[in-house]
Amino acid sequence: MHMNVWDYCINKVRAEIPNEILTQVFSVKNNTFDNGPGIVSIDERIKQLVFYNQMLVDYQLIGSTEITIAVDSRYMETPYTDDRIYPYIQVYRIPTAVTQNKIIVTVKNFTIGSPWTPTMPFGSMNYEPSALARSSKALLESHGTIPISKTAYTELVGPNTILLRSINIMPVVSYFVVILAADDQLSNITAPNMDMISEHAILGVKRYIYVNRIIAMGNAEIRGGYDLGVFKSTIGEYSDASELYKTMLKEKIKKIFFMNDRTRFANHLRSMIIPKQ
Repeated sequence: MHMNVWDYCINKVRAEIPNEILTQVFSVKNNTFDNGPGIVSIDERIKQLVFYNQMLVDYQLIGSTEITIAVDSRYMETPYTDDRIYPYIQVYRIPTAVTQNKIIVTVKNFTIGSPWTPTMPFGSMNYEPSALARSSKALLESHGTIPISKTAYTELVGPNTILLRSINIMPVVSYFVVILAADDQLSNITAPNMDMISEHAILGVKRYIYVNRIIAMGNAEIRGGYDLGVFKSTIGEYSDASELYKTMLKEKIKKIFFMNDRTRFANHLRSMIIPKQ
């Protein structure tokens, strides 16, 4: 049975946090006097309020996948006309069909040459590459003595809109290297890493519960007959969830997303084994 990341996280949250607390915090009542089941499932409320509104936003800023985008004149916007103010500036609006229907979150560089063929002193060979050709290209580049011409003068100025600076004459073959946002279902996360994401989800739910209930409990806003002392002490234990959530995002989750992007991870490993010249 296939289970996506968020459903797996729900199961882990249910196993970790008492159902009475989840019901009190996340259920939506039919009316003010109704203490029965909510009109929206608790699981969906957790997904919407914690997973999508908080965690997914953090994950999209990290970025999920690195891709190369061949520069095409069809993507170019009307260039700036006043070269005295904006010398050698071009703007490219990349269609979502090219970016797997995802948003670009980072532009790493603009590179002169072909992403598929070995860089040559006087240009690149042009042909339809195979998987073997792409792998061979990466190997040859890592051991070559000819530097690859790149520029860091790129800037994301709008949704999938890239501003390129300091380019006098556009080369025949060039490309952008960009990082895309994570999709809503985190489809790039492999099964072995789902457990770590679920641990982060548990911290996210605990943080939401603490922030949204600790003051209300101080004002004795509790319904349903559940013992206030146990209820309050349990939620009080979640006081460090926010700090643990941030620490885990920085120290572990970013690494998981990096390692699940095979392109970036392979390039990182390749850079580690390149012999010194």
